[in-house]
Amino acid sequence: MKTNIAKTSRIVHLASAGKRIVFTLALAMGVITSYAQTPDTFTWIGGASGSWDAVGVWTPTVTSRIFPEIAGDMVVTTNATTITMTTNVTVSGISVSGGTLTLLNTGVVTQTFASASASVTNKISVSVSNINSGDSASGDNLVMDIVDNLLFLGYHNNGYVSMFVWDKIIGGSVEDPISLLFEVSGNQYSHFRVHLMNANNTYRGDVYIGAAGALKDGDVSLYLGYGSTQGKDSMLGNSDNKIILRNKRPALCVTGGYSEGLKRRVLGTGTVQGRRVNTGYASITYPDPIILGDGSSLEPSVEFSNPIGKITVAGSTITTHTNSQIRINVTETTKDVVAFSGSSAFTYTGKVLMEPLEEIPVGTSWPIITVTAATKAFTFNPSYTTPFYSFQTTGNASAGWVVTATRQVDTTLYPAVQNLPTTLIAETNATLHADVISVAPDGEATLRAYFGTVDQVSDFGAWDHVEAYAATVTTLGAYSLKLNTLNVNTTYYVRHSVSNSTGESMSSDVTSFTTRPWNTPDTFTWVSTNADWHAEGVWTINTLYERRTPEFKGDKIIINMVSTYGSSPGVSRTLNLTNDVTISSMTINDGYGLYANISATNGPATLTFDADASGTNQIYSSGQLAGMTFGNNTGDYGLTMELKQPLLFLRNSSWGLNVQFYAAIIGGSEENLSDIIFNTMGGEYCNVYHSLLNTNNTFRGDVYLGDAQARGASMMLTIGNNSMPARNEMLGDAANQVVLRNNSTLRYNPGAESVATVERHVKGHGTLNSTKAMSLAATAVLEPQSISGIGYGTNTVSATAFTADANAQYVLDLKATGGQNDALVFNVTSPLTLTGMLELVPESGERVAAGTSWDVITVSATATSFTSALTKTTGYILTTTGDDTTGWTVTATATSLGTLLIVR
Repeated sequence: MKTNIAKTSRIVHLASAGKRIVFTLALAMGVITSYAQTPDTFTWIGGASGSWDAVGVWTPTVTSRIFPEIAGDMVVTTNATTITMTTNVTVSGISVSGGTLTLLNTGVVTQTFASASASVTNKISVSVSNINSGDSASGDNLVMDIVDNLLFLGYHNNGYVSMFVWDKIIGGSVEDPISLLFEVSGNQYSHFRVHLMNANNTYRGDVYIGAAGALKDGDVSLYLGYGSTQGKDSMLGNSDNKIILRNKRPALCVTGGYSEGLKRRVLGTGTVQGRRVNTGYASITYPDPIILGDGSSLEPSVEFSNPIGKITVAGSTITTHTNSQIRINVTETTKDVVAFSGSSAFTYTGKVLMEPLEEIPVGTSWPIITVTAATKAFTFNPSYTTPFYSFQTTGNASAGWVVTATRQVDTTLYPAVQNLPTTLIAETNATLHADVISVAPDGEATLRAYFGTVDQVSDFGAWDHVEAYAATVTTLGAYSLKLNTLNVNTTYYVRHSVSNSTGESMSSDVTSFTTRPWNTPDTFTWVSTNADWHAEGVWTINTLYERRTPEFKGDKIIINMVSTYGSSPGVSRTLNLTNDVTISSMTINDGYGLYANISATNGPATLTFDADASGTNQIYSSGQLAGMTFGNNTGDYGLTMELKQPLLFLRNSSWGLNVQFYAAIIGGSEENLSDIIFNTMGGEYCNVYHSLLNTNNTFRGDVYLGDAQARGASMMLTIGNNSMPARNEMLGDAANQVVLRNNSTLRYNPGAESVATVERHVKGHGTLNSTKAMSLAATAVLEPQSISGIGYGTNTVSATAFTADANAQYVLDLKATGGQNDALVFNVTSPLTLTGMLELVPESGERVAAGTSWDVITVSATATSFTSALTKTTGYILTTTGDDTTGWTVTATATSLGTLLIVR
């Protein structure tokens, strides 16, 4: 062991990840360097599990020491191993190559990493294996004390290696910091992930992700958190620790969208992202929210083989604190950038700081921020920008967005102005905005807007129009001017100028906007609780346009119900139509235990679904909404729903949803069917129950229940309710068919009446149900099919009693071998006689051998008795077998008709 050691200095050379540490021993005879024991490499031979300090579990390379315990010791394992530490241990490195090494603690244990000399690098390396240092139960009882710089190194040429650090990491100081380095070795398919899991880390030293200078192609990621453990900024230790991203693919990833966000300086080139690893499959990751918190700083710089300095921020949602910042060191040629790659709209609200490394000529411009089109929308609204630079945002949802910085004049000598984005853009009007950044030297200036269909730059007289702001400008800041005489669907360019005794100064940047064509679709979000559709302030819009209310072809509406499972209770919402409106889709988010009501209580109104160019009308519930109603649940239903194209009603979450349609549904024609698709995409806990309750439904289109793919969700459409007996008109035009998919249910509720009459062609795979007795009318057809609409399926009829007209029809597909066929199942609780026309149809093009048999009808024993009195297809004999204990089966047997090809 070392004795009487006083550390006097440390030299840290980050570029090579090396270090030099000098230990001195002060004695009466002088200063010497001394070790009582020689460091060694120890290989674990203790089997699948054991204690670190047990006898005979380590094999040293050189010395006769029993186990690793001093600075400079190396630890090697080659198989899956669990090692328990019962006392403090000291090493300089751990090497794992094969299986998973798990280090556990008993009680409070400190694991110290300290090198023995400048030639030894503290290192944790993992090759084609994994390391777990501690577990979720360790808490702060397991401590990793970093005395010298520590390198985490992973290698797997064609896969993933991981390390989980549950330890509390300590070490380093302001005067003597340490560094943590995370590197990967291997080709482009090599992935190394380190997960920091303890939010009480206090180490002082910078964190380097990626190798220094080497042309490594591997992917190295430092994750904060994993699974249900939320990533937190404090996992990165002292608040002054910086993150340096190096080489080709370094990433700092945060799991779970920590509300305070990252508060770090991030330098170099790489990604900062919200990302979660699938706990079952390491190769699968998912986007998570990412928040740049108070004090975070993105500082891109060129790192080794990268041609530009670029930091990319990625996440499912992106949030920036007003005190976050982007810091750019600029030259005339430097093009370092910060890129944002999100999947939802966001606004950048942080600071932008420009730090010239040389004199930048006025008018020089360069892109500093790029935003992918995946974000759908982007707003640049920094809380503070460096003086003498203006910013312009260009782009769209197809190409993405770019924020460009332009060097301005010295605003201490001249008045200066820059453009702000135009808002409230309508068909013939828009509101301009200017940011006056100087009124020097007079302290006041005249502000003007120059605009036209061509950018005339600083040629004042060449612009189509000029309009002065009403008042003299005496203070810095934003000013607005509304233009009212614009042309429809026209692109305008705008520059502002300010003038005083020094002359007139034109803005160096230009902004542009395009007035709307008539009736351009938009997306609106409902922000009220209960209000009329056209009331003031109940909608927000996701564009700069002036239109305030959804009412045109293609418009989309979003209703955020707020309440989620486990959150504070919310309130149900009622949206009342006072006149006719048109939309293409409706999205309802969240709403645990709540109802969304669409009504027309002030008089008749029509809600038309008319899609934009996509051709899709949709009502979509993505959360835990309990129910919806369309129309009023009284005799005066008020609301009519008109379908210009098919309407998809989609639910995908694992909750129950009840939807009542009191509104009359109209639309569609023989030439242009407006189908209604009630779809569920969730698992076994996704249950959707729709009810059609208006006898004035006239829509022409088929009704589809359930998803075309095999899923565990439940889907039921009910015709009528206890007070409103089921009527054929509730399913619209008499020609409309009902298609059952994924074992869905069409249910008739006869209310106070005793029998529900079915007059529809019902096909597919599912159940036809009545809450009481059921009767099939002469126009009824039951046609079993598979859930995809072809092949083989089963129709199950469930009722208390059953009757059928002699002209009711049952159509079943049969296979020539008799091995597979459609089937009818009757679950009836009273005796029944099955009447009607039975059509048995072999698959197209197949020959059916005489004597081939199929079970085509089954009747449950609850019917007590059963009689088959069917008018059947020629060429088949029907045989009934069974009793009131086991139920009944009707078997069809092909008779000899000579050589006959039966084609449907």
